Amino acid sequence: MIWYLIILGMFLLLGCYTIILKKLGCDFTKIAFIICCFVLFLFAALRSVNVGADTAQYQWIFDWVKNLSFPQIYTSQSYTYWDAEYTYKIYNKLLSFISQSSQTVTVANSVLLIAFLALLIRRQSPDWWLSIFLYLTLGFYQTALNLTPSSISSLIAMGAIPYAWGKKPLYYFLQIAVAMVIHQSALIFLPLYFIFKFQLTQKRFLILLGSGFILSMLYDILQKPIAWVIPTSYQIYISSVEQIGITSQIYVWLVHVLLIMICWFAACRVRRRQEFFQNNKIGLYMFLIESVMYFFAFENKMFSRVSFLFSVYLIITIPNMLAFSIRKGVKETLYLNKNQTTTRQKFSHFYYVLIVIVCIAQYILRMNVNNIGATIPYEFFFNY
Repeated sequence: MIWYLIILGMFLLLGCYTIILKKLGCDFTKIAFIICCFVLFLFAALRSVNVGADTAQYQWIFDWVKNLSFPQIYTSQSYTYWDAEYTYKIYNKLLSFISQSSQTVTVANSVLLIAFLALLIRRQSPDWWLSIFLYLTLGFYQTALNLTPSSISSLIAMGAIPYAWGKKPLYYFLQIAVAMVIHQSALIFLPLYFIFKFQLTQKRFLILLGSGFILSMLYDILQKPIAWVIPTSYQIYISSVEQIGITSQIYVWLVHVLLIMICWFAACRVRRRQEFFQNNKIGLYMFLIESVMYFFAFENKMFSRVSFLFSVYLIITIPNMLAFSIRKGVKETLYLNKNQTTTRQKFSHFYYVLIVIVCIAQYILRMNVNNIGATIPYEFFFNY
């Protein structure tokens, strides 16, 4: 746990340093962001096989594939609980030409993970530091150390979201196809292109959320239809009902709800309540799907992994919601005097600091009661 607290401390120091330099007229944002990304890469790449419940599986697949020829890769089966995609096996084989060490795949996956994370944040977030801070403190980073291939795949898929609202279906579906090269779980992002076209209001959001909860109560009836729409290799997760601890599941979801509510109150404070749902439609749809998957996770643990794929988008949603609450429209600006503008800035700072405090508190508490995908305690591979 101590190493994650050190990372947290470094992020906070960089954030404070960036604010101080900004007041002095110097923009340190890009450098701070690069340092944060490098720190996350370093700890991901240097972790031992014991950090992350599935890390050993990924290294086992690498050790198995490196001794096979390319034709054998196509015909052989790994005999693990996850029979990796053929393209992922090829990727491992190519890595074996660089180095035969088992740590090679961990380092390579860490490069891809942080690279696509950085691209996602740079292209879609108005606040780079807050996004990467949320990625750490909401437990997404440590979960990604456990579910690395699917995490990389989901980051690539989420990077395609601007093509959905930009009405570029070809680019969107091509990027999803690229994501599926790493892990087939990216398939679940395909319908989002069509879902995002529907308008979202507060009433519709609450109706969909309630409907999702009711459907989760009917899991036994829906089990077979769900199995029809997922790849055959993943149907084992559907057929074997494995329940997850309800307490930890509710805790994680409620933290996400609290962050959304803080942003909603910020919007209400500046009288932008009516616009909140429509202007933050993409992020709220992602949160809605995440919530429904959490409901289903009470019946089957597999859905907690699916919910994680969507929940990561909170690192984009929260900064955009805060930015929305601060922005002034043309008509608003006409009626805002200097004192009102200063008051709005103070309130925006208040909600920003409140989110940071909530994230820090829940992160420390969570690490004390949960090892977050067997990533605690952390140890370096050279000490293993």
